[in-house]
Parts: sequence; C-alpha cells; structure tokens
Amino acid sequence: MNARIDAARSQTAAERHGTPLYIYDSQILQERCRALRDVLSGADLYYSLKANPNPDVAAALREFGCRVEVASGGELERAVQAGYPPDTILFIGPGKTRHEIRRAAELGVTRFVVDNEDELRVLRDEAAVCTVTVRINPAFEATGGKLSMGGGKPKQFGVDRPRISEFVGKSRSMGIEVTGLHYYLGTRFLDARDIIANTQQIIADAASIVAECELPLELLDMGGGFGVPYFENEDNLDLDVLTQGIQTCIAEARSEFPGARLAFESGRYLTAESGQLVLEVLACKWSYGTRFCVCDGGTNVNLAAIGTGSLGKRNFPNYLVPRGPRAATENPPGPVTVTGPLCTPDDTILKAVQWEHAPQAGDLVVLASVGAYGPSASPHSFLGHAYPTEVLI
Repeated sequence: MNARIDAARSQTAAERHGTPLYIYDSQILQERCRALRDVLSGADLYYSLKANPNPDVAAALREFGCRVEVASGGELERAVQAGYPPDTILFIGPGKTRHEIRRAAELGVTRFVVDNEDELRVLRDEAAVCTVTVRINPAFEATGGKLSMGGGKPKQFGVDRPRISEFVGKSRSMGIEVTGLHYYLGTRFLDARDIIANTQQIIADAASIVAECELPLELLDMGGGFGVPYFENEDNLDLDVLTQGIQTCIAEARSEFPGARLAFESGRYLTAESGQLVLEVLACKWSYGTRFCVCDGGTNVNLAAIGTGSLGKRNFPNYLVPRGPRAATENPPGPVTVTGPLCTPDDTILKAVQWEHAPQAGDLVVLASVGAYGPSASPHSFLGHAYPTEVLI
C-alpha cells in the first residue's frame, strides 16, 4: 500500500470527487523524477506523455525538470497546455498526419523523429524543416525487457539498421540533414544491468552510424524502458548499480559525441507509483462457490488490469476500504473476484484476492501503482461509461 495515499485519504477523496477516481501524488512524482534525473545526470530527461497525459501531472513533471516527448497532435496540445516550451518538445510517432506536423511547426517545434521517406516529404512541405532525428531499428535485440520495441526483427518503428545510409542519402536529397538518432528497445526493464548493457550497445551503434554517414550529430536519445515492480517476485531497479553504469555510458557518449545533447526518456517509472484508482463496490454475489464483487469501474478505466501489452494477468497491488467500522472476523473471509460494470467476462480486474473483511456494497476497492497507462489507455466510453475523475494531491 502507498503510505501517502492511505485508506483514509482514499475515502475522503472518493466522498469529495466520486468514483471511479484516479488520485495522483505529486510528492511521489517529484521523488521519482529527482531519483531518475540523478541517475541520468549529464543528460536530458524527456517525459513520455503517453504514460499519463493528465495536464496536472504533465505540468508537475515540467516543474521538476523534465522535457516532453509527444506522439500525436492531441499530446502536443496537452504538452503546450502544461507549459512546455517548443524547444523542449520532441515529436515522435510513426503516423503523424500532415495537419499535426503543420500545427507543431506553427507552435515552434523543431525536433521531429522520423522513420520513413513519406514523412520526410511532408516535413519538407509543411514544416520546412532542415534537420530531423531518425529512429533506428538496430540489428541487435535488447535483453531483459517485458515488451520488445525493436532489434533485428520486422517492426513498424524505426529505420532498419542496414538501410540507414540509404535513408540518410534520401533525406539529404530532399534538403534535410539527419542530426539526431533515436533508440527505444523495449519497456519494463527491472534489472539495471540490462539497461546498462543495452545503452552500451546503443552508443556503439550510434558511433558506427555517425562515422558511416558522416552525421553532424546534435541529439542522441538512448530511450529508457525503466521499469517498476507491479507483482510479487518483482524488485525495484537498483539505482546505485544503474547510476554507476549509466554515468559511465554518459561519459563515453560525451567523449564520442562532444557536440550532441544526450537524452533518455521515461513515462512509467515517473508516474506509475504515484497513482491509485478508487472504485466503489456496487454489489456482491456468489456464483458456484466463488464470491464476486461488482464495482463502478473496471477494465474500461484500467485496461492494464486485464493483462495487456507487457503486463500479464496478475493482480495489481490492492486493498479494501470498508464503508464503516466492521468487526474483525475470526476466520478469513475467503478469496474474492472483483469485476467492473461491463457486459463482458473479460471485465475482471482482480482475481481471488484475500482481504481482512468480506466486501459489501458501498465499500471502496483501491488499486495501487496505476499512475501510468490508466484512463487514457483504456476504453472508458465502452457501454457509454464516463471518463473517470482524476485529481492531483
């Protein structure tokens, strides 16, 4: 359980704002940001807005020293709303529209990440850019991540490493110089040694590209994928080991590319542990010997609970907040399966959980560590349900 957003505060917030309710703790955001910036000292830290585009969360991370990475026109507007200056915005994404590129250029964004020739033409026509950053799909594959995003296999992201010289040549024929390289190998790395090894490979690969293509490198974005533990048998990243290894990598990159800005990015690590989701129990029932409780929000407000992407179907950290005082029972109440209000058997958010008390209608169910990829990454409008309330404390 998060010691700061405890049961009493969850209940007070639910009474004030209603449920389903996401609560984000700004102090945890600040602590995670400070810790990661210390690890990455000497490099810029970009906040991957897709992890949590809530404007208050985004603004807080800007105040704590982050730049921002956006992947759509909607995220671009959120970043501007949160106060990020144009020169701190990195526009990534494999499918930017002509309108989005034009709008970004109007706002003063100059750093675009590309991975195909069609987008180069649009950038030339709509934004009059003369420099770009290229996302690389390297020949090597990262180890240790829960979801691979590139490396020696067909991917919709990046320019394949064997084609980079050809791509740079085509870019130059359009009057556009490649001045940045962008890597993102995977997500949810929980072993610091894997992140260090992957970063070393990125620096070596970038050095070979710079030499091969004679690039005037201005930016090297080495990605991130810094993970957080959600489940049993998962440990926190060892920040001491990570700091020592990454600082060696940064020193090497600084020597190899003296004129370039170095960068890393993070979304999940910065936001996940800051968030809790508070749901109200609407009804309880038994079915063939299994106890169910039905809540006013389910996978429509947190799709990750069903087990998507890099997260298998396991229970997020959770606890029950009884509606009022309840006498302790001599025997444990037994396992409970928690579902949402959707008309689908997939709407199971917790399975066979054990609480001190049996749930009753009016109780609150709280899921912890859900500050990343929450409501915006969930089908909140399914069956006409409303977007959940979000508050920053």
